[in-house]
Amino acid sequence: MVLRDVGPAPLSVLLREKVLPLADLVTDAAIDPWQQSLQYAEGRLGALRSAGKAIAAMAPHDVPRQVARVAARLNFGHAMVTETTVDAVSAQLVIGDFPLPPTASNTTTRQSGRKSNERPPRGPTP
Repeated sequence: MVLRDVGPAPLSVLLREKVLPLADLVTDAAIDPWQQSLQYAEGRLGALRSAGKAIAAMAPHDVPRQVARVAARLNFGHAMVTETTVDAVSAQLVIGDFPLPPTASNTTTRQSGRKSNERPPRGPTP
């Protein structure tokens, strides 16, 4: 639309000066549904948890900037935003790494030599 309506020069300026990182857009989209409630503590906490989940799914190089942005926007300390993000990551790991709780009925030895409640080895196997 911009190229057709105003030409290549204004489009070039627009792309150079108005560009936002995708991580910023994702974080803002996670907070935006809470916009009407941000004056209340419950709204800020809901927005914080939503943003924490979004940040937890981001590439590691995007995390520090997003933690700082969320802390500034929601008036929380960096430590609180980091803790919320870590909680979101931890929740995903717990679900993915431990699909079945260890019980007496599912601790039989598998062919790999590990019990069903034992985690698989990390890294290359010999």
